[in-house]
This record gives sequence, C-alpha cells and structure tokens, in this order.
Amino acid sequence: MVIGGVYLHHIHTDHIAAAQVVALTEAIMTLPRQMAERFVDMLPVRLVEPPQELPALKMTLIQHGLYASDPVIAWLCQQLMTFAQAFSHRPSAA
Repeated sequence: MVIGGVYLHHIHTDHIAAAQVVALTEAIMTLPRQMAERFVDMLPVRLVEPPQELPALKMTLIQHGLYASDPVIAWLCQQLMTFAQAFSHRPSAA
C-alpha cells in the first residue's frame, strides 16, 4: 500500500486509521519506533519519547455475555488475568 508517496510494508490498516486520528486530533498512540517513523514521514504527527516512569494503569477486562460460557474465551480471559497479575507485581527497574 502506498500513502502520500510512502510505501507501507506490513503496516496494518488499523494502525493507519489510528495514525490519521492522531493527526486530526489531540490523541496519542504508542507503537514501534519504525512504524511511527513511517507515519511521521506521511502525516502531520511527531515522535515524543515517553517519560521514564509511566503511571500505573488500571485495566478492565470486559467480555460479551454471549460468550461467557465458551471455554476458549474463558481460557483466554484467565491467561490475560494471570499475565496482568504477574506483570503488576514485577519490581520496577531502577
């Protein structure tokens, strides 16, 4: 895909749409540096380094009731919760 004269190799359409939202609003997004550099070349956006210490985030896992009894969805939710718990208890890098 080519946008603004820049060839986008392996960039998903959702990332392009999100980058366009960022360009038109005060929104921000995080993504790999190489991908961000491509968007800087084609959209009115800029790269900003995040602060060294990011604040803790509270995350909520929501699932549709229609799929609550699906064992695959239950397994995925459990995996996500286990990962989130393990991640939240890691000591911060000093």
